Amino acid sequence: MARTEQIKYFRKVMLSTEREGMEDLLGFMQELGFYDAPASGGNHCCKDGGLLEHTVNVAVINRSGHYWKNVLAIAFTAGTSLGKRSF
Repeated sequence: MARTEQIKYFRKVMLSTEREGMEDLLGFMQELGFYDAPASGGNHCCKDGGLLEHTVNVAVINRSGHYWKNVLAIAFTAGTSLGKRSF
């Protein structure tokens, strides 16, 4: 999946929660560089856009097998990882 498709998918999943403030959260994550950040410093998805790719992969796997109510857990995990980064 190309990065533009990953972004669209991620936004769609996040907005489907219908939680208040989701647009603001997505804007904040974009400002922090979520879409361009690596997922790790030297392990899986350690490349530009790796954090988004990993998050989308987890979302796709979860949605294909089980319905999950709290998609914010993924955003929290991604945001925590992003907070540990120094760009």
